[in-house]
Amino acid sequence: MSKRLSVKQIELLKRNEFILQKLIQAKSKDRKIILENSPSELFKALGLILSILSDQTLRLPPKHENKIRKHRKFIQSARDLKQNAIKRKMKNQRGGFLPAILSAALPLISGLIGKIV
Repeated sequence: MSKRLSVKQIELLKRNEFILQKLIQAKSKDRKIILENSPSELFKALGLILSILSDQTLRLPPKHENKIRKHRKFIQSARDLKQNAIKRKMKNQRGGFLPAILSAALPLISGLIGKIV
């Protein structure tokens, strides 16, 4: 993935930022309901986040790196999946890795959006 995001990708992340914030705060049962009823655009945004996090040239702060270290294998395997596969993996998750991944990624993404807008 390139170091820059396109305008379409930024708009996609902006449109779904609120739902992503709610996914971080939601309990496991509520998260599953949100993911079952969410539009396919949310899973495009999740795929984009996974591809951003899997980029080896991207340097995260140590605090965020520690949060996602144990989920690195999932991030690497899910970055090239299609929307339906990502949706299936996210709905059937165990242990709640999604909040850990999103809580590390959203500050970084908000910074990228803020710089461009």
